[in-house]
Formats: sequence, structure tokens, C-alpha cells
Amino acid sequence: MFTSSSTRVDWMDVLRGLAIILVILFHCVGLAGFYADHPFNRLETVGVIITPLRMPIIFILSGLLVTRSLAKGPWTYLSGKVRRVLYPYLLWAIIMFWIAAQWYENFGYHPEPDFWLIFIRPGDHLWFLAYLFVYYLLALATRRIPPLVVVFALIMAGAFLSTGEGPRFFSNAAAFFIGVTLGPHLPTLAAFIRRRWTSIFLLGAAIALSAAGTLGIARLSIAVWQMPLYVAGFLGAAGCVAIFASARWCAFLRYIGRRTIRLYVLHVPFTMFPLAYLRFVGDTEPWTMLGVALVLGFVPPLIITWLVDRYPALEWLFAWNPSDRSFRESMAKTVR
Repeated sequence: MFTSSSTRVDWMDVLRGLAIILVILFHCVGLAGFYADHPFNRLETVGVIITPLRMPIIFILSGLLVTRSLAKGPWTYLSGKVRRVLYPYLLWAIIMFWIAAQWYENFGYHPEPDFWLIFIRPGDHLWFLAYLFVYYLLALATRRIPPLVVVFALIMAGAFLSTGEGPRFFSNAAAFFIGVTLGPHLPTLAAFIRRRWTSIFLLGAAIALSAAGTLGIARLSIAVWQMPLYVAGFLGAAGCVAIFASARWCAFLRYIGRRTIRLYVLHVPFTMFPLAYLRFVGDTEPWTMLGVALVLGFVPPLIITWLVDRYPALEWLFAWNPSDRSFRESMAKTVR
């Protein structure tokens, strides 16, 4: 059975769990289409439409508890982020580089990996951890500035730096600081999302506006419309999820919502390299590739996540010094 901790907020865990499922589904569809050389256009379009319900929600949720973390003191705050965010990024970036290097040496058709890009331009899916660590640093540096001011500054920066990684970096940073802004007002937020019909309206409006932008019906500036879209999507999804978040049948969603970094880190290597091998040997039937991607994107990461809970030594794969008491208390949500 999956047990729930009374110190957790169930709707946050379920919302995070649903968001990571959408992320994995999106990556599986994209990777299968790439290696099969057969884009799943309709599925990918749906994936783009529900973008506000994926990474923006994860970043907003990450920002919600920043104020509470900062209250523990700068050193405790920073050391925790180094151990739980920077460390797994560096470890898994090196692992991904080593696998890619072996692949290039033996098969050759992938681009030759560059080790130093780990420190300059985060690649593959691990950009999430790199960006998240930078956002935590920025929250520490701007802790005496109202976070809403930081949100507006990031939106303006994203409007001017609209090439390369700029849009992704600044839009997700703004989402993170929206979470920081809302964090000190959790009781008010909890009361707001109890308004069921308001939440349903906001969720529907966010999806409709995202669909309009994706399908070319509305052409609005990213810097202007993306943040209201993210806020509406978050509030609407949070309110809808809060209706059932504490139900027994949501135990699995709460479980994975508390372990999103493990699932996020693991799903791409378990999906990408087997699909690349299938392409190498010539088995590129699109729906077979998609089926393989879905199985490998979920099953091995979930098994490893369960094993990490059972065997504490494996926690070193995802956190530095996991035997530290404060860390183990924060992760005391095991399968019993």
C-alpha cells in the first residue's frame, strides 16, 4: 500500500504526479515519432495544447515552498538545493554523456557528445534540473525583493531575449516566481481553489486559449499571454484536483508526485536509447515504437523508484548524502 504523510498537501502531490505523467507521455510521443521518422501530428498537437499543465505547473509548485525553505537560513536552503537538485543534474548529465559517447563510438549516427556542454548548455531533458537550480539561486539572491516584481522583470526579459533558450528559460522562471509569490498565501490559495466552478472555468479557459495559440487562431505575444495562461491553468487544475486528491484511489498519484525528480531523470534514458537501437536495426514501425516508448518510459522508472524506497543506498542516485537525518525525514514517504 502507498501511505500518505499528514505533513503533505495532497492536492500538490496529486497535481505534481499528473503533471509528470503528462511530461513523460509528451516525451514518449516525441521520441517515438523522431526515431520512427513518423511524427504523431495529432498527438503532438494535443501535447502542445496542454503545455500549461506540464512543466509550468511543476515550476509553480516548486516555487510555492521557497519562502518556507528560505526561512531555514541561506546555508540550509542552499545546501539542500545543491544536494537535491544540482547533484542529480550533474550525476545524470555525466551518465547521459557516457551512454551517448558509447553509442557514438559503436553506432556513430548520433552527434558526437560534448562533455563541456553539461556546464554551459544543459541538454536533453536535464535542462529542467539545471534551470530549477538557477531559479532557486535567483530566489535566494532576490529574497528581499517582492517576488511579483521579479515575475514582471522576467516577463520583460523574455520579451526582449526571444531567441535560443531565452523563451523557455524566462517563461519557466516567471512560472517559478509565480509560485514564490503565492507561497506565503497558501491558506488563501487553498480557499480559492475550493471554488469548484471557478476552477473548472479557469482550466477550460487555459486549455481553450492554449489551443487557440497552438492552432493559429490567436497570435498573441508570448511575453504577454503566457503567464496569465500558466496561472489560469495552475489554479484551474489545482481546484479540479483538490476535489479528489485525498481519495484512496489517488494514493499512487500522491506517491509519484512526491518522487517526480526520480521519474523525470529516468524516463528519457530508458526510452531514448532503446528507440535509437530499434531504428539502428531497422525496426521503425511507428506504433510499435510508440508502444515500446510508453512501456519503457513508465515501467523501469517506477520499478527503480520503488527500489530506492526499499534500499536507501540507492538514494545516492538522486541526492547527495541521503543518509542525512533532515533529508531522510523529508523523504519519509515510503511504500509499506
